[in-house]
Amino acid sequence: LYLAWISFITNDLRAVETWSHESIRLDGRGFGPHLLLGLVFERAGRWEEAVAEYSLAQSKADSEPRRELLQGRLDHCKMQIPEW
Repeated sequence: LYLAWISFITNDLRAVETWSHESIRLDGRGFGPHLLLGLVFERAGRWEEAVAEYSLAQSKADSEPRRELLQGRLDHCKMQIPEW
């Protein structure tokens, strides 16, 4: 997960996706990789994917402040999805 965060800081979004997926593969219990993927998808305007990742992160978050933060990101992304 540390490599994913370093990639995020250096704006290498493709590497963030790769390292986040690897982190999930090795230990899927944490919310961190899903948070990072949500941030990457949000930056790319991939709203539906961001919502999916933030939802997973929220379900795995270990504190109420983290869940509230993720709810804010979820609400923002959901508002960006055009209605059909």
